[in-house]
Amino acid sequence: MPAIVASSVIRDGDWSSGFNPRRPGLDHVAFACGDRAELERWQDRLEELGIEHGGIVDAHYGSGLSFKDPDGIALEFFRPAGLDGRGTTSRTRARS
Repeated sequence: MPAIVASSVIRDGDWSSGFNPRRPGLDHVAFACGDRAELERWQDRLEELGIEHGGIVDAHYGSGLSFKDPDGIALEFFRPAGLDGRGTTSRTRARS
């Protein structure tokens, strides 16, 4: 099961009308993946469930798979760059 990596909440404005993705508030929630294979398994699972997603996107800081929940809240499975199979960077292990 992935761990929650980060979420950002700003409670400004009138929320009496319900959720609106364009109003300040929760930006997105990211769930950490242990390795690239786990990220690919989540992509397969989203496709099995018929959930639209943006595909795995690779960047210098890591790889992410973004999608939205039924309320339009952005969610992401994320694999930070440079992690080994234990969830630490090889640079961190070298200093240990």
